[in-house]
Amino acid sequence: HQQRLNKIYKTSKIVYLISKHENTWKTISFMVALALNFFILTSYSRDEESKTITADGEVEREWGPDQFRILQRVDDTLSRSVIYILGMVQVVCSSLIVAFFLLQNLPLIMRKAWYAEERKKARTGKKDAEVEQPRGLKKLFIILYKMGIVLFYTLTDMNILYYSAYVVMALFGTFAHPFFFGFHLMDILVRYPLLKNVVLAVWVPRIQLLLTGLLYVVLVYEFTLFGYMFLWEHYPDDTCTNTLLCFTTTFDVGFKNDGGLGGALTDPASKNNHGPLSLDSSQTRQSSYYGRFVFDNLYNIILLIIMIEVVGGIIIDTFAMLRSELEERTDDMNNICFICGLSREHLDRGREGFLGHIKKDHYLWNYLYYISYLKHKENTEYTGIETDISARLQQRDVTWFPSHRSYMLEKEGNKHREEEVSN
Repeated sequence: HQQRLNKIYKTSKIVYLISKHENTWKTISFMVALALNFFILTSYSRDEESKTITADGEVEREWGPDQFRILQRVDDTLSRSVIYILGMVQVVCSSLIVAFFLLQNLPLIMRKAWYAEERKKARTGKKDAEVEQPRGLKKLFIILYKMGIVLFYTLTDMNILYYSAYVVMALFGTFAHPFFFGFHLMDILVRYPLLKNVVLAVWVPRIQLLLTGLLYVVLVYEFTLFGYMFLWEHYPDDTCTNTLLCFTTTFDVGFKNDGGLGGALTDPASKNNHGPLSLDSSQTRQSSYYGRFVFDNLYNIILLIIMIEVVGGIIIDTFAMLRSELEERTDDMNNICFICGLSREHLDRGREGFLGHIKKDHYLWNYLYYISYLKHKENTEYTGIETDISARLQQRDVTWFPSHRSYMLEKEGNKHREEEVSN
């Protein structure tokens, strides 16, 4: 697919030149996004100049896409021109980025979706000869079904959705409101994989986090029932007069107050009914104090300490796992030969070293070209070796790869042994 694209690109020098610098367009787009958002951050304000007096004498403040000045100093017209020019540059760069991404990936995604059923049959061991070939309306139904699967795969692919939004937000930012350019700063997650792991640390354990959140809601509900029965007068401003209102209040103020839920509740027996809980000599107030003491501290310990720490622990453990996997992949790519699996340390003992080995002896693309060559060659023209390797490929057998072996290292080793014997 990439070879066909390269042939198409080379038909036009301009297209080939643009496609050759794809990473440059991404860098320009990101730098323009930084500049635009810096100007947005330092340009908008609500001051005396932006207010108008209506016919009723009321003050209204205007605040829209035309009320800004870059750095609060540049002329309004010039500021709008600068934002518009940068916006058009962002639109062009975003369009090029999305166009190249779709050309490179969309056909592969559609092909993957189209042959999804065939791959399932291959995994289950079913062969085409065992399945009756569809005809007539059944064949038409299968084609429409596959087209629906392709459409579903395309519309639910996160990369396609992200890059489509990339262009749409650039257009909205240029022609509707500059605040839409804030979306382009999310490109930092694509440019730096380690930051992407921060998002994945929340997304990967989403089931655990969802169930933990559900447990949190259940525990808040249990505290709500107790509060509604025995402490409803302690809730401020009659916010516990019914169970639903009491639940939402308990859930809401539990996070917002420094002392948790207990920091928001009041003592109904105090003189002003709004002061902190105070001790009294009466037995009623003493029992109220101990009840609140247990209720407030249990809420803080169970919900605000234990449950929140559990959520934080799940996210931190997942992030550590993802970071470890990223480091292992990076180390494997940089220090292990993909073909034979020998390490850099072992291969550096040879004359050509690790880099010479992976660029010459076990060059990855040579193996890929050979596999592609076998797939496009007629079976009747195979040699004995090609027939054997083609059969192994159909069975997903890679034992024909030189596992932990290198011809040049073995040759050098034999040469050294011969020299030692001769001496």
